[in-house]
Amino acid sequence: MIVCCVGSNSTIGKHLKLILQQYSDEATPLEEKLAQIGLHIGIIGTIAAAVIFTTLSIFIISDVVEAGKWDDSDTEHVFTAFIFAITILVVVIPEGLPLAVTLSLAFSMKKMKEEKIFVKHLKACETMGGCQELLIDKTGTLTKNEMKVIKALIGIEKTNIRIPEVDSKVVSILGASVARNTTADVHSVDGNIEKAGNRTECALLMFLMHWGLNYHQYRNMKTQVMQVPFNSQAKMMSTFNVENPDDAALYIKGAPERIMRRCTHMLKSDGNIVEITSADKEKVNEKLIRWSQKSLRTIAVAYKAGSVKEIGLNDNPNKDEMDKATNGMVLVAIFGIEDPVRDEAKEAIETLRKTGVTVRIITGDNPDIATRIGKNCSILADDYDYNTNNDTIILGKDFDRRTGGLIVKEQDEVISYSIGDEQEFKKMEEHLRILARCSPQDKLLLTIGMRGLERIVAVTGDGTNDAAALQRADVGIAMMTATPMAKEASDIILLDDNIQSIVTAIKWGRNIYFNIRRYLQFQLTVNAVALFLCLIGAVAVKSSPLTAVQMLWVNLMMDSLAALALATQDPDSKVLESAPYGKNEYILSPWILANIIIQSVYQVTIVLIVLFWGPDIFGCEAGWNSDWPEEETVHYTLCFNIFVMLQLFNQINCRKIRPEEYNVFSGIFDNWQFLTIIVVEFSLQIFFIYEGGDFMNTEPLDPFQFVICVFIGATTLLVTLIFKLGVIKYYESKSAGHK
Repeated sequence: MIVCCVGSNSTIGKHLKLILQQYSDEATPLEEKLAQIGLHIGIIGTIAAAVIFTTLSIFIISDVVEAGKWDDSDTEHVFTAFIFAITILVVVIPEGLPLAVTLSLAFSMKKMKEEKIFVKHLKACETMGGCQELLIDKTGTLTKNEMKVIKALIGIEKTNIRIPEVDSKVVSILGASVARNTTADVHSVDGNIEKAGNRTECALLMFLMHWGLNYHQYRNMKTQVMQVPFNSQAKMMSTFNVENPDDAALYIKGAPERIMRRCTHMLKSDGNIVEITSADKEKVNEKLIRWSQKSLRTIAVAYKAGSVKEIGLNDNPNKDEMDKATNGMVLVAIFGIEDPVRDEAKEAIETLRKTGVTVRIITGDNPDIATRIGKNCSILADDYDYNTNNDTIILGKDFDRRTGGLIVKEQDEVISYSIGDEQEFKKMEEHLRILARCSPQDKLLLTIGMRGLERIVAVTGDGTNDAAALQRADVGIAMMTATPMAKEASDIILLDDNIQSIVTAIKWGRNIYFNIRRYLQFQLTVNAVALFLCLIGAVAVKSSPLTAVQMLWVNLMMDSLAALALATQDPDSKVLESAPYGKNEYILSPWILANIIIQSVYQVTIVLIVLFWGPDIFGCEAGWNSDWPEEETVHYTLCFNIFVMLQLFNQINCRKIRPEEYNVFSGIFDNWQFLTIIVVEFSLQIFFIYEGGDFMNTEPLDPFQFVICVFIGATTLLVTLIFKLGVIKYYESKSAGHK
């Protein structure tokens, strides 16, 4: 053995170097959206805190001017105003948002593991929810990856694959041609067949075993002097075996169209070797087309025997010499190998298409097989004709040529990729559904191109050469049967190798997005109401009806407890009916913004009514007439309690964020976490009202007053219901008008 390179310079080393690169600075689509809305909330909160502090300070200074002196109580009031402004800032800034995201991701990750989906990176959970493009490997994902020889030609003659009805010389040549030019292994363990290595090679070895041949008798590694492994460019593998200088053999196997070009003769079933004519090749091509139309993978085997000199090689040939020698070969056999489409593949792809995900198949098979698979999986119409040449199916070499290929740059040990002709790529991708006869580089090219169009891309793969595409995708998905390198580069591993699990992953991913929206709808409503209440209170009555400690309790309820409650909602039956969110889509939909505005206006109105007319309604002393906040008052306690009750019931509202979801209590008893948190929040609020005293600045309410607070809080449910009914009614009438 000659060692030509080691470590990061080797092929596997280059792949490993790529997948070990750190991409921690690359934010996911959801992180970018949350950073954007966090910035907006922070700016608004800072302005509000500054306005409140300035307003309270003006009142303090005016009192000082009127009194003509500054005493210690004035310093204390300024300090209190400053603390309150900081509290407002703490309440408004969504520090609980990362907690809500992490909780939702962890909750979903745990649930996905129960459904045979292993998530390696938390971010992959939410990114799958926005998946717009799924580049799916045919072998092992759409198909079962259980290769089996079901048709065979000896030379160009059909043979019985169950019984070797051929000359013993043919059996011996076929056994040697397959066994010596494969690296896979098939053996029995406790009565079960275990396969190791390439599945196509395993199918060929199983074929020999069914013929009663022991391939180990033919596979003599001591005589093997050179082997050129299969590669996606040559579509061929070759091996040179030398018993002695006068007894040697060169074996090749690969795509029939590549092997046939190198064959001048063929082996007949009677053991004779005859010349291949043009008519023979035409006859073989016709059979191969029929096999391809039946979705059979085809592979040809050929050999050349004689002395080392007659074969055209020496005792230690190199790769180029091997390639030159593979001319004038003898065609031994052509096999038709079946890889059945998974039973669930068609249904899963139809579901993916309905959810707005564009599915594109990537395969090394020829266009005929690709067409058949596409039709079986409902990616292509039943009447699709490849000869129409509308870019629905594109060959890898044409795809690479027309897009200008993949441009690779390496700087400071960081590899970057780009596409030669982005405009041409954009034109092609509109129609492209299957990339046939493609190489791993074509797969990477398609991945890079789709991401360049601001799409959220998921890629499936199972081979070491797929590592680059898996790494560069937004989400890399590997099968459990994938190579270790592919698993290392992936974000998600399907433990059951089931394509339906991809649908499940998207379902949980979209549910995370919905949970974050539920949380934001709740939090922003609380923010808006608290800001308006404190701002108006500061301007109108020279003090806020809510103290800093009360605001911190609201913040705890809004951030931590609400995150726990709303981030653990299970996906419902309609979660897959929504379209995937785009990278540039604002996280707050118009409907959610409308809900926030309606609830905020209603809640602010209610709390202000209690603030200004509460003393008359409830028959209590006005809070601004007392030494607030040193002295507790029933009036401001009512304001605080009603404000909290409005938020508690609005938390129930936020479980359902679609217009058509009228019943906000639907499924509430299936989520014990939510119920527990609601009970805890309600219990703590009762405790704070009756036992909070000086710490919470609360005065105990009588039972009637507390019940009224609860009733007022519950009215938020009615407001949301009326709003939903009104919106649905409006759009129904608008649709009817268009008709």
